[in-house]
Amino acid sequence: LIQLTLAGPNPDLTARTLNEIGNSAVLFDINSQATEASKTLDFLRSRVPDVKHSLDLAEQRLNDYLGQSGNIQLSDEGKMLLQKMADLDTQESTLQVQLAQLKQQYTDQSFQVQQVNTAIAQLNTEHQALESEIKKLPAEDQIQVGLTRDADVQNKIYVNLLDKIQQFEIL
Repeated sequence: LIQLTLAGPNPDLTARTLNEIGNSAVLFDINSQATEASKTLDFLRSRVPDVKHSLDLAEQRLNDYLGQSGNIQLSDEGKMLLQKMADLDTQESTLQVQLAQLKQQYTDQSFQVQQVNTAIAQLNTEHQALESEIKKLPAEDQIQVGLTRDADVQNKIYVNLLDKIQQFEIL
């Protein structure tokens, strides 16, 4: 919000001048927002090939393991832990994308970046607790949980990235 005052002998010219200054400020703000959206969109698009490659690798590792082991049924406890871990991983990946976007606009010391870093740290603590529980599972379940989780997370990251790209394309 800006407030402008201008005094002059011709009220019409003064009003037009102030309106032009105001219009220029609005146009500048719109252009700045468009530039930031474009930078964010470019960043997100640059991440697509790497994220897609990670997804393909994770799915291949899971399929290779399932084909070699013949073990396709995960225990109920394994399924429960896998779901909890997937939820945490999804939250963390969403926060990582948000953090990358914030770091394009703010410094590491900014409130926004610090807030996201704190949330990520909290998720990491919960993640470690679940990792301890997973280590109590039979070895086959541990491997399958890890590979399935990795594939699920990579898929969610990829879908989230594509969704963000669509959101910024609309802007």
